[in-house]
Formats: sequence, C-alpha cells, structure tokens
Amino acid sequence: MIEYTHWSMKLLLWIGVPMFFVIGPINCLFGGYAAGEDHLSYLSFGNVENGSALYGMHAVVIWYVIVTVRNAVYNGMSEFLPRRFHWLRTLSEIRSQTILVENIPEEHQTEKGLADFWKQLLPHATINSTYIAKDTATLLKLIAVKDAAATSLQQAETEHAESGERPMFRESFFGERVDAIEHWQKKTEEAKDQVKAERDRINEDAKTGGGVNSSSGFVTFASTSDAKLALQLTGISHESDAWGLYSPPCPNDIRWDDLTQDDTAQGFRTVVGYLCVVGLYFAYMPIVIGVTNIAKVID
Repeated sequence: MIEYTHWSMKLLLWIGVPMFFVIGPINCLFGGYAAGEDHLSYLSFGNVENGSALYGMHAVVIWYVIVTVRNAVYNGMSEFLPRRFHWLRTLSEIRSQTILVENIPEEHQTEKGLADFWKQLLPHATINSTYIAKDTATLLKLIAVKDAAATSLQQAETEHAESGERPMFRESFFGERVDAIEHWQKKTEEAKDQVKAERDRINEDAKTGGGVNSSSGFVTFASTSDAKLALQLTGISHESDAWGLYSPPCPNDIRWDDLTQDDTAQGFRTVVGYLCVVGLYFAYMPIVIGVTNIAKVID
C-alpha cells in the first residue's frame, strides 16, 4: 500500500501539475467562457466553446494522459514484481504454510473437527496443526487484574526496600489499614488461580463446537504448495458464505477481536452497513439539490 501511494503521487505529479498550471489557465483564458455563471468550471473543458481551436489541443492532452498512465503502470509493475517475488520467497515458513479460514460451520468449530475436514478434503496433504480463535474476553480481564496486582506488589516492595518500613494500604475509604505487601501478594495469588481456572474452562469448552470457539481459525500445512492449493479451492460447501479462505496476515497485524466476534452480530452490522449505503444513494440527489439551492440563495 505504501508503494502504491508513492506510485499514485508520482502519477498525479505528471498529470495533475500540467493540468492545473497549464491546461486549466488556457481553458480559462481562451476557452470562450462557455461555462457562463459556473465559475467552478472555468479551468475545465466545460469552459471551452463548441468548435474552439482548443479541441485539437485537448485531443493531444488525452493521448498524453493515456501514454503517461500506461507507462506509469508498466514501470510500476516492473519495479514492484521483483520486490513481491523476493517477499514471497523470504516469508517465514509458518506463514507461507498457513491459511486463514473464516465462516467455519459449527460442526467443524473445533481443532479436531477442522483438521478432519481438511484431511478429508485434501487426503494427500499433511496438516501440521489447526487452531480455532476463541473468545477470551473474560480471561483477558482476569490477566489485566493479575498484572495490576503484580505491579502494585512490586511498587510496595520497592517502597519497603527504599524506606525500610512496611507500607500500609487501605482497601476502602473507611477500611482498615493492612500490610500492602501481604495484601497484594494475596491478590496476586488469587488472580493467578482465577486465570488458571478460566484457562482450564476455555480448554475444556473448546473440545466442543460453539461456546468459546469462534467461526475463524488457522490451518498449517506441512508444505507451502499444499497451502497455496487450499487457497484456490472453491465451492467446497453448499453454503455460499461458508469457508472463507485467505492468506494469513502478519502475526502482529492479526485483530483477534474481529476473528472472535459473534457471527449474528457481524451479520447484523453488515446489514446495517448495506442499509446505510442504500440510504446514502437515495439521499444523495436531494442533498446535492438542497445545497445547490442554498448556494444560489446566498449568491
């Protein structure tokens, strides 16, 4: 995307600058003022009167744009493809052999179910591992509580080491003052037990479809060729929206919240998005006409 942005900036430089500083003033000064009261069109072709000698100039300008865009596309691809091939060849083994799977049917929403499905679909392929994204919202909250307690314990121990006195802590405004180190040690241990219990619950619940298991996951093959073959499969289910297959993003770019969101909520948001687009489509012309009338009144 960054390279494409640079390419677009170069293209705008070669086309936009001559259009604005050369062609625009020529249309404005020698076009014949065909635009009339439409001042915004003075720099455009709309200001050129019918039969003007500038028609020939614009024919040349059109070919200039065509040739410039064509050369820019070919030159951009010739520079991009070697970088693309180098990037593909240097991909980490785990990423080049893994595919991202979305919209997994509920009967396959376990690691074993996902592996069995792909073994049946590609019997010649060797599957190293499968993983289903899980709802860990509660676990993350408990980990945050544990980390906060551990940080407070460290601060209390640092204060004790610097002052030589045991720091005191009041749990509430009217609560009794207690030893801060002992308090946060107790809270840290309690949080660790809660985190362990929640992890055990998730691991147990993950053995069955649904529950903490989401409809997204990853399948890692033993070879890159098998992963690429899997990505090209189509029509593997009678449900058109099932089994979405994609190349996995960089691990640091994975948005786990998106992978673990509820399918019903996701479908609802999709419908709302389409309705907003349709609403904008029907409201566009009234908005434009209203703004135009307001501008005429102000003018």
